[in-house]
This record gives sequence, structure tokens and C-alpha cells, in this order.
Amino acid sequence: MRTGVYIIRHTGTWKVYVGSALKMAARFARHLRELTLGLHHSTKLQRAWNKYGARAFVFEVVEEVCDVAELIHREQLWINSLDAYKSGYNECPVAGSRRGATMSVEARARIAQANTGRRMSDFVRAALRA
Repeated sequence: MRTGVYIIRHTGTWKVYVGSALKMAARFARHLRELTLGLHHSTKLQRAWNKYGARAFVFEVVEEVCDVAELIHREQLWINSLDAYKSGYNECPVAGSRRGATMSVEARARIAQANTGRRMSDFVRAALRA
């Protein structure tokens, strides 16, 4: 099992998506599945994947991280050094967080629709009250 920071790089433009995972092989498989199905959370990466195809991208491990507590910190350093937010495919400027990401009106409507009729458990209600 490899833990660390990885990139998904477009071979033509060198634009990258930076991520981190405890199990990089499993995470790569999930990225591949989501991109193939058109369901990836990074719309920038998804659009490029749809336009250029799977053969235009490579998955690369950039750093293995032994200390799990350092994983998000190391990912942030790579996002910054590769400019993956402004010039790449990362949608959030902060690793491990959705802070800084914006959602379209359509995306917000889809989430609201998906949550319509869902009932919260008593445990969740108590936690929200506290």
C-alpha cells in the first residue's frame, strides 16, 4: 500500500491535478472510473478528459509520504508549487477542503433535489442542535 501525493497530468499541456491518498492505487482507480463515467468532481479535469481522451493523461506519484499526518500539508505544497489551482485542474485552492470552490446554480439545484425528502437520524439532529 502506497501513501502519498500524486498528479494526473495532461501530456500535451502539462496541466496537472494534484491529489493525495492513503491508498494511491485505489484512488487512481476511482479517478479513472469517475472520469470514464463523466462524474469527476473537477469539472476542469473532466472537460479536458472528454476533449482529449484517456490517452492524453498520465497518473504519476510525485511523493510517497510515510507520516499520514503530513499528507495534506505535502499535497498543499505540491498544489502551490505546480500552480494546480490557477493554471491546472484543481478546483479548490486548499488541499483537503472545499474552501474556495464555487458551485454553479445547476450543481446546487442537483444537490438540493438529491436531498429532498431525506430524513435525518436522531443522532444527526442532536448533533446539529448542539
